[in-house]
Amino acid sequence: MSDALTPQEMAFACGGCETPLFQSKDIITTILSGAMGKSLLVRNPTNIAFSSGEKEIRLTTGMHRTRDIECLTCHKPLGWYYVKAYEADQKFKEGAYLIEKALLVPVKPQAAPSVFSFLWKQ
Repeated sequence: MSDALTPQEMAFACGGCETPLFQSKDIITTILSGAMGKSLLVRNPTNIAFSSGEKEIRLTTGMHRTRDIECLTCHKPLGWYYVKAYEADQKFKEGAYLIEKALLVPVKPQAAPSVFSFLWKQ
């Protein structure tokens, strides 16, 4: 059996401290750019904290209201959260997180323990 993971099984962690953040299934799109280049738009990441208040910014896709996000563990900046998109074709970003790819490391996702796992322990 191979140890290789399919793209659907990948997980991503903070590049600063390797705290788990999200799995591939949480990615909405991979075609966005952030301040550092290629970025991922993600729903429902874990271990994320808001690092500042809301701000209005003009991006290449129009005006947005955002909040900066950081790793909950090491407080390394990771990207931003889309509070509001003012352009109709950008509404899909609302409630999602833009996370810079350069600030992530791929990791093997943790398997959920089985309710019967205690039977196999010696």
